Amino acid sequence: GAASIEVNGKTLTTEPIKLKILPAGSAPPQQQQSRNGRKNQRNDDDSTAPHGFPGFDDEDDLFTQLLKRRGFILNPGGGIKSAPQADKNAFFITVEANKKRAYVGEQIVATWSLYTKGDIQAFDALKYPDLKGFWKEDLEIAQRLNFQQEVINGVPYRKAVLVSYALFPISAGKKTIDPLKAKATVIDTQGTGMGVFGFGRPYTYVKSSQELPIDVVPLPNEGRPASFSGAVGKFNITGSLSSATVKVNQPFSLKIKFQGKGNVKAIELPALNFPSNLEVYDTKKESQFNKSGEGFIEFEILVIPRNVGESVIPPISLSFFDPQTSKYAVQNTPEFRVKVIPGDGSASPNVSSPMAGTSANSPIVVKDLHYLKTYSLWTLPKKAAPILWASAFLLPILCFGWAWRRLKSGGNGNVQDQLRKRARAKLKAARKKLTEGDWKSAGVEITNAVLSILGEVSGTGGASQTAEEMLRRIPNLDPKLQERVMTVLSHCELMSFAPEEMMAKDVKKDQKILSEAERVIENLLASKLSSKESS
Repeated sequence: GAASIEVNGKTLTTEPIKLKILPAGSAPPQQQQSRNGRKNQRNDDDSTAPHGFPGFDDEDDLFTQLLKRRGFILNPGGGIKSAPQADKNAFFITVEANKKRAYVGEQIVATWSLYTKGDIQAFDALKYPDLKGFWKEDLEIAQRLNFQQEVINGVPYRKAVLVSYALFPISAGKKTIDPLKAKATVIDTQGTGMGVFGFGRPYTYVKSSQELPIDVVPLPNEGRPASFSGAVGKFNITGSLSSATVKVNQPFSLKIKFQGKGNVKAIELPALNFPSNLEVYDTKKESQFNKSGEGFIEFEILVIPRNVGESVIPPISLSFFDPQTSKYAVQNTPEFRVKVIPGDGSASPNVSSPMAGTSANSPIVVKDLHYLKTYSLWTLPKKAAPILWASAFLLPILCFGWAWRRLKSGGNGNVQDQLRKRARAKLKAARKKLTEGDWKSAGVEITNAVLSILGEVSGTGGASQTAEEMLRRIPNLDPKLQERVMTVLSHCELMSFAPEEMMAKDVKKDQKILSEAERVIENLLASKLSSKESS
């Protein structure tokens, strides 16, 4: 039937709408033809489809209609953007993602922008998105509002990017990118609020972006390599040697670099199959994202050759899932040949690295050892005996005095013990979570244990401080200990937020990180005690 409304004394009426109702199970001819057309197009273009999600056409239509009804604009490239909501001279915030549907672990670039027709006098971001269910990497965070002109539906606006993130969904299902909330003071420049001297009046508004729905689908099992550890994206792998000719017992480095569009920080170094005469001494890594969403992670492997001759390092491979082709792929480095020549004698062939342990066959060389002369306590030289007897008498007295002094003052020992007890409780909970297979909760417990100790040792309490800031506040802290702390926290971040495919197979490494966290905490407590004693 017709609908009518009265506007300014006039009645406006719509035309009646006629509907033809068909029997259940049949579709209107026009809709059936449209579906057939889409089906044929999908069959023709399936190999080059941008997303490659089979069987999602009908669901995609429903999802698209839902998005449009909720005020979103669909970009031709498959992205999604909240539509501007005009409010005269007030500002509004939009959120835009380059995908509305993604695989688990696939990169989504989300950008929040401010639009206005007026002049922004003051701006304050009240709340950034929490982004639960996503691994987040910062691509761009605006330090100031840099406006550019943009026309939407024929209307000119001034636009400034507020923040841009690379997001990686952790699990499958319907996800939501939550809003960014901000407050701004806007100057009216359109004439409705002009003052007596021709200047616009300031108005303060609080605005939020819309929630952005994202459909996350699981990775396929078909064609998944046994070596796949969760890398999703498009990557290239390259490698290089610091030198192809090296001296025996003199270290050289092998660099392996993974570069592309995806979560490069989640890529771990594949298993190394080095020949027995090449000893891996240490491994370092560096990673970075840029504004385009591309990034790299580079591993530098320090290697010590132990025997003269030619050594061959076999190719190192990375398996990953490519969302553009919806298939798994493998990239390999070439093999590396290292020629080991005799050294100059400055390093002993029997010296073993800290990571290799001590060889049972390594001889112990003692220089200028002729004989050892032993003494009985009762037959000591006359000059040494009084000193030894005095030390034996005074040592218990000094120890008792020190203990009494510590007990009386409450000492640092009690504080150290309390901190250690709290940290051990968290690590105990983490060990239990690991045995249950809940590595995400284990990563959180280890992180909290290390950060709580960092907060106490640095004197910051840990509130609103990053790990790097707290480490910088600890005086005379060993740089190697700083690096170990960051390594533990980096792996725990991986445990807490990485997709299941990446973490489920590496329980032994998680247990090693847990043990390393215990050692790091003890070292931090020792550094706190030594710094207090020195002061």
